[in-house]
Amino acid sequence: MIIENEFVVSFNFVVKDEEGNELESSPTGEPLVYLHGAGKLLPGLEKGLKGMKLGAQETITVYPEEGFGEVDPSLKLKAKKSQLPPEIKIEPDRILERDEDGVKQRFRIVAVDGDTVYMDGNHPMAGKTLQYHVDIVSIRPATNEELEKGQPNGN
Repeated sequence: MIIENEFVVSFNFVVKDEEGNELESSPTGEPLVYLHGAGKLLPGLEKGLKGMKLGAQETITVYPEEGFGEVDPSLKLKAKKSQLPPEIKIEPDRILERDEDGVKQRFRIVAVDGDTVYMDGNHPMAGKTLQYHVDIVSIRPATNEELEKGQPNGN
C-alpha cells in the first residue's frame, strides 16, 4: 500500500533546519496521524509523503514557499511599552495575540530595549528550509466518516 489521497497515514518525524538543529519531533510512541489530500500538512511535506510505502524512512526537504512561507518584513513591528496592555509581562519570547476584525494575529516579543518592544508576527520557521526525517508507521483507506470530516477519527 502506498500513500495517496483519501488514505489515513501515521508517521514519526524529526524536523531539522539547514544547520542540522532539531526543531521539533513527534513524541515517542505518538506518530502524527493525518488524512492525505485534506490539506492539513505543509504542502511540501504532503507532496513528499505521496507515494511512500509502509515502513519507508526518508528525508523530505520543504522549502519556505511550500512550508511556513518567506519572512514578511511588514510583520516585524516595534511599539512603546505604553502601547501594550499594562497587565502583560513584557519579556522576550512572550506571545501576544491581537484580534482585528475577527482575524487573530500572533506576535512574539523578540527583544525589549528600554521603552521599545520589538515584535515579530512571522511563524518561527518562516524563511527556513526544513528537513523532515520521516518513518511511515501505518497506511489505511479512510472511512466515509473521516472523508466527510476531512480528518482521521480521534483528531
